[in-house]
Amino acid sequence: MRFFLLALLLTGTASALTLECTVVDGTAPTPTPTPPPVTQPKPEPPQTSCQQAPKVKIKTFDLYRNAHRDDGSKDETVSYRFVTDGSTAYGNISVASLLPNAYHTAWISDCPGEIPVTALGDRCVAQSYEAANLGWWQGNKSPEAWRCLLKPNSTYYLNVRHANRANIMGTTCSSTQCRYRIQTGYRRQ
Repeated sequence: MRFFLLALLLTGTASALTLECTVVDGTAPTPTPTPPPVTQPKPEPPQTSCQQAPKVKIKTFDLYRNAHRDDGSKDETVSYRFVTDGSTAYGNISVASLLPNAYHTAWISDCPGEIPVTALGDRCVAQSYEAANLGWWQGNKSPEAWRCLLKPNSTYYLNVRHANRANIMGTTCSSTQCRYRIQTGYRRQ
């Protein structure tokens, strides 16, 4: 004799369970359950060994929108997460301070607020009182050695801090609201 039982597990998913019972001389049947399928746990995201600056604010950023953004930061690093697509492309990111005498540093890294700022190399760091310009190339190899090389289909962070590169944990902004503008431009090949 076979019985079919539909059971809802605690996870809220339905599972079929088959019980086989044997009746012998009026004794109680002994069920033999078929175990439900085992679900595999979701893999944990890979752990990175990046050294991150304290006081990091993470935001999203679209490298390909030619965006203009104004954000304020005082004594913190703002990290803009962006993902490259699969194309070959190149462009420029300009970070301009909107305050007088507010030195700032912009750098691209694998992790938010990663220090040292040269983790991806010197060509991925720019600093200025006015406009810090970062040239980038997305593809296998940049024909121009001064551009920051980005891999296709990868996640990066554009980090901005009102600080001198030599003292990245310091601050050069004396205002309560340190503002800057980000402008981007790009071209696909």
